[in-house]
Amino acid sequence: MKVSVIGGGGQVGLPMCLVLADAGHYVYGIDLNEQNNQLVMSGKMPFREQEGEEYLQRCLGAKRLTMTSDISVVKQSEVIIIVIGTPVDEHFNPVLAPLRNLMLQLCCLLQAGQLIILRSTVSPGTTDGIKRLIEEETRLLVGRDVYLVFAPERVIEGRAIEEVRILPQLVGAYDDTSYEEAERFFMTFLQSYCIRLTPSEAEIGK
Repeated sequence: MKVSVIGGGGQVGLPMCLVLADAGHYVYGIDLNEQNNQLVMSGKMPFREQEGEEYLQRCLGAKRLTMTSDISVVKQSEVIIIVIGTPVDEHFNPVLAPLRNLMLQLCCLLQAGQLIILRSTVSPGTTDGIKRLIEEETRLLVGRDVYLVFAPERVIEGRAIEEVRILPQLVGAYDDTSYEEAERFFMTFLQSYCIRLTPSEAEIGK
C-alpha cells in the first residue's frame, strides 16, 4: 500500500516509516524540516534508534521510502498516519491547534476510501472533533466514504522500531469498517494483536 506518515521525520514518526517500508509498503515520510529529510534520504539517521541504520539502508535500497515536505502526496496514499507532536500548555494539557490546522489542510486533499489513523497524544474527545471537521469540510462521511481511527503510539524513544511491532495496538473506531480496515493494515507489520475500543477509550488508554 501507499502510506503517508505526517510527522515522519521525528523520533516516533521515522521509526514508523521504517517499519512500514520494511514490511513492503511504499512510504512518504512528510516533515517540514527539509534538512532532516535530506539527511534521511542520504542514508543517515538524525537520532539514535535501535536498528535504525539497518532498517534505513534496507528501505532506501528497496526504494520504498521518500522523505518530503510536500503534504499533497497524501492524495496518492491509501493510508494517512498522523503522528505530529502535541505541545502542552502551562497546565500540561495538549495544545491541539497544530493538529486542527493540519486537518484543515488535509480536508482539501482527502480522497474517498482512505484510512486516516491518528496517533498523536491528545485529550479525550479530540477524535470526535476531527470526525466533525472532516464531515463538515469535505462532505465525506466517516465509516462510509473515509475511515478514521485513533490508534495511539505507546513506544519508548530509541526502541520505537522494536516496540511498534510487538506492543498490542489500541484501535479506537466509530464503526466496524473503520476498525476492520485499520486492523488489516496494522496486521501487515504487527507481531501482536489489535484491541478494539471507542475513540474516547483509546484516547484515555494512551
